[in-house]
Amino acid sequence: AKTLYTAFTWDNPQFFYVGNVYGLSGRNTEGREYYDAISLVYTMNAQERAGAQRQLDAVTEEILQDIRPGEYAFSKELTLHDAVAARCTYDEEAAASENPASAYPNAFTVYGALVEGRAVCEGYSRAMQYLLHKVGMECTLVSGSGKKTGVAHMWNLVTVDGRNYHLDVTWDDSEDRLRHNYFNL
Repeated sequence: AKTLYTAFTWDNPQFFYVGNVYGLSGRNTEGREYYDAISLVYTMNAQERAGAQRQLDAVTEEILQDIRPGEYAFSKELTLHDAVAARCTYDEEAAASENPASAYPNAFTVYGALVEGRAVCEGYSRAMQYLLHKVGMECTLVSGSGKKTGVAHMWNLVTVDGRNYHLDVTWDDSEDRLRHNYFNL
């Protein structure tokens, strides 16, 4: 069940209103757990989702105006990378929270990154994935931990001209200075 939930949410950043917490129901038979339902937790009601979607669409349209027809994939990726970094600030409050997925659900989403302008690494990564998909580029989420800190982290794996590259907008946007140190590693 967790694999199904992760696969769905990691491949679909457009469902920004589905929270990072969920419920499972099933049974325990002879010491084995069997799940037959996943209960998704929505962070917005239908009216809020519609308004949030309109806001996200407007921001997305504005960002995509900087992509020129016929532009090389690498150039598109760089333009989107810089746009995400310009619009978003790392949400220290959410990162320091004891239960950030419940207390700050938007910090983990494309909506939090692009509309509210505050996100943790997952929000940055989902924003990048969302925008790259809009311009027809393959992109997935990658999770692990920082080599120096050991803290859980998320970034992107982007396919450019048939080759895969690691892209980390969060770490490039540190210290209020845009960098490209983690662009296409």
